[in-house]
Formats: sequence, structure tokens, C-alpha cells
Amino acid sequence: MCVRQRRMNRGTACLSMIGIGLLLNDGVGPAQCGDQSPAPLDAKDVESFLGKFFPEQMVKLHFPGAVFVLVKDGKVRFAKGYGYADLQNKRPVSPDRTAFRVASVSKLFTATAVMQLWEKRKINLNDDVNRYLKSFHLPNNYPKPVAIHDLLTHTGGFDEQFIGKAARTPSEIISLGPYLARRMPPWG
Repeated sequence: MCVRQRRMNRGTACLSMIGIGLLLNDGVGPAQCGDQSPAPLDAKDVESFLGKFFPEQMVKLHFPGAVFVLVKDGKVRFAKGYGYADLQNKRPVSPDRTAFRVASVSKLFTATAVMQLWEKRKINLNDDVNRYLKSFHLPNNYPKPVAIHDLLTHTGGFDEQFIGKAARTPSEIISLGPYLARRMPPWG
């Protein structure tokens, strides 16, 4: 991995943590993080904070652009692009049109959501994943079915794949469910 990629990954992780912090603090804006009582989330405060944060971090970590989207109660509360999606043509980042590969960052959110379902007793980590899959099922090629915990611990038996990275255009991108239904990786 080149130095530039490492820097971009650290920047992505940093931005993800900010988003998580804002959501977990249930509306505490960046300026109020030291206060004891949470204040309502105000889009102007978020925009003011991020308007200073992103330019500084983009220079410090050497990445050309980023998108920040804050979702609360299922609604987009704030969305803004910073920097450039295309440096050569000076095309700015747009939260509606610029695609970023989130790679392993999305694993954190998926694992967190799964564990929240487990805490609420809505799933059992030892359950066969096929119980929850609707559009396709995993073949039973092992003595025991693949369980949810197998997927969380990367012991599900999938070969290394570059799912979602081989599309030449955004219209060729296939979401994970239909991809696996059509192109199940080899097992065992």
C-alpha cells in the first residue's frame, strides 16, 4: 500500500469517527462536545465545524476531497462535499454525485448494526445465515452451516473477492445481494 493510500485511509477513519461521535452523542454538535448536557443538533453548527475541519485535514492528510452526510432518525440532516472529485478538471465533490469506495470502513457499521440486533435479541449469532437471506442462500458445503458469527469473524469460507471494484461505470455496479446470488464465490 502506498503512503498516499495509507493517509487517505486514516482520513476516512477519522471522518467516520466524527460521524459516529455526532450520532452517538444524540445530537451534540461539535462545539458542545465538552458540555455535560446535550444540545440539539444544529446544521449550521455542523457546517461551521466541518467547514474548518475538512480544509485543515485535507491538507494535513493529503486527500483531495470528502463527503460528509449526517443521518438522524432515517433522514438526511446535513450533506456537503468538500474539495475535488477530479483534481485535474477541478470538479468539486458532490454528496449526491460523487462515489467514494468505503472498503473496510463499511464493515464497522455492518458489524455494529448486527451486534445491536443481537443485543435486542432479534438475532442469534449462532444462527445459520440462510435464515435471514431472502434473494439467495449459501450452499451447505461444511459440516455446520455458516453462522452470523462466522461472517463477523471472517471465517465464513468465502474466497477473497473484489466485489464491487470491477465496474467500469457507476451503472455497472451490482449491490452485494444480487452479486452473490449470481456469482457465489467458490467454497471449501
